[in-house]
Amino acid sequence: MNMSWVLMTLTAGLLLGSVESAFAENNRGALYPSIFLTTDYRYDGASLSGGKPTAQLSVFWARPDNFYAGIWASGVDFSDLGDNTTSYEVDIYGGYNFYVRATRLSAELMYSAFPDKDIPGPTYNFYTAKLRATRSVHAFTFDGQLLFVPEGPYRSGSHWRLGGDASYRWKDWLSTSAAVGRRWSASGRHRSFWDIGATAKWNSLSIDLRYSGTNQNFVECGFVNWCDPGVTLTLQIDLWE
Repeated sequence: MNMSWVLMTLTAGLLLGSVESAFAENNRGALYPSIFLTTDYRYDGASLSGGKPTAQLSVFWARPDNFYAGIWASGVDFSDLGDNTTSYEVDIYGGYNFYVRATRLSAELMYSAFPDKDIPGPTYNFYTAKLRATRSVHAFTFDGQLLFVPEGPYRSGSHWRLGGDASYRWKDWLSTSAAVGRRWSASGRHRSFWDIGATAKWNSLSIDLRYSGTNQNFVECGFVNWCDPGVTLTLQIDLWE
């Protein structure tokens, strides 16, 4: 399946979703579709697009009973690892929010798939269970996450991930944030990661500039430079505003 076909299909779905979202704030909840254009898709500080630009798409469904669900897609590039077929990732997730005073707690399950992988070997697909806590204090927002992956991509074993971030809203249109985390893997390839950046918003457009990296070197990263620190610029377009 061609990545451009996927992007066009999902974009059409997002446009339809943006129309529906204008009428969806009822007992069924509301849809929030967005498109992203980024110079580098990074996860846990490492690039999954080979340091190249890619498009990303998201549809988030929030219900008034605190359940939520969504789908997220991004281009990927694993050609540096000898995989010239896999071109995109799709994440499907659902969860529930509950509150302890001013703290929002979330329990979520996500399935990550790479549908067009066409090389021999184990699948890249994996499940993630996530617990998350979020609290805002004046202009600050603090977020902590604990993730568990029973079996990582390509039979890499189980993963545990603990991370946290903090953001500060300077103006309605400007915020800064920083994050740090640690991932423990049964394969022994543990990783620490971090990022720091700023986000500016104007109506339905947001621009995020971020510097991120990991503690892994060229060998620990699988003989690719995906773990080197780098700057990422991301444009977000919210279709629901």
